[in-house]
Amino acid sequence: MIKSRAKTLVKDFVELVEGKKKDEAQKMLVEVSSFLDKAVSKGVYHRNTAARKKSRMSHLLSGMKA
Repeated sequence: MIKSRAKTLVKDFVELVEGKKKDEAQKMLVEVSSFLDKAVSKGVYHRNTAARKKSRMSHLLSGMKA
């Protein structure tokens, strides 16, 4: 259930980035990062996996124009 929610949040984040909605994407990045950290603390994800996902999303956001 936690992995499913994480995938949905990441998908929603990517849609915001593709839709050029930077402010909303920044808020979503904070939410997704927090959720991934909670998943790590529950043992659902390894800490490096969560860090990699957060890094890739951050890189997507920083590469966004506007």
